[in-house]
Amino acid sequence: MSLGNDLSDTMHIHDMQTNAEKDAESYGIYGYNYEGMRLDYVVNVAASTVIENITASSNSGYSYAAGAEAHGGTINFANNLTVRNINAEESYALAAYNGGSINVNQDGAHTVKIDGDIDAAMENSVINLNLTNGESYIRGAVRENSGGAVNMSLKNGATWHIEGNSGITKLSLDGGNIEVGANGRLEYNSNLTLGGASAMVFHSGNLSNTGVVILGESATVEASETAFVKVVLGEFYKAIDEECSLLLIDTASIVGAAVLDLENLPGVFVWEDSGEEAQGWALNYIEGEGLFANFTPVPEPATYAAIFGASALAFAAYRRRK
Repeated sequence: MSLGNDLSDTMHIHDMQTNAEKDAESYGIYGYNYEGMRLDYVVNVAASTVIENITASSNSGYSYAAGAEAHGGTINFANNLTVRNINAEESYALAAYNGGSINVNQDGAHTVKIDGDIDAAMENSVINLNLTNGESYIRGAVRENSGGAVNMSLKNGATWHIEGNSGITKLSLDGGNIEVGANGRLEYNSNLTLGGASAMVFHSGNLSNTGVVILGESATVEASETAFVKVVLGEFYKAIDEECSLLLIDTASIVGAAVLDLENLPGVFVWEDSGEEAQGWALNYIEGEGLFANFTPVPEPATYAAIFGASALAFAAYRRRK
């Protein structure tokens, strides 16, 4: 089945609303194997597609909505894709269940903009995401359950904004970015590739509100010479005057020797409100524990003057003694 005859076509799926007294569901694109049937269907979406404003609500039961969902078959998005405003008690931009698969931009020639969570559940269910330009992004959590898998490639400025708890089977960056919100958490247990000028960006609102990446026992990290870590600091830190430490990448669960190119990653520290450089911060990698952002107070100019003056007096006294 094809939706759109060629890449010049456009498709807009929008304002799908379901309101029910009890359970309610609403979908943009929905492929389903009904009970007792195993249809190996394939839906090829050739048109440039926007899926938005998909809503389900219930007065007394459960509500669920998805931008695109595959059960047992395959949905291929072969053109530009935008998914946004998917709303219900439980909602996903993309979902694959019961061995279903969704493939997005596999030729790497198009722009992908996804607002919402992504879910793959049950054995052989898989979602493959290929984001290849600076306009492309995913904003939301990725979840895998009961054997489901999500694979993501980020290139040339494409960004995954991680919000909430996420886990992903394979993640590869080649000049791409992962941006971990202050409430974001990514658990990862495979090879993490940071190629080109890839960035891992961590947001921190305060000492107990910092995004974190947790590497599992089989994880490795391969980083290029131009990859870097950026930490975006909230207003809270402008008032601190004592040393503090933020855990960014947790490596405590790694078993045995592993390749972890974390020690030499350069760090960039900026204020959230202005983007200006924050002074006194540096990265510190501790083997067996993780990568930390450490703050050491920078003395005020008057303090510098006092230190310099004391040093000068000590030197003069030393010369007199000679």
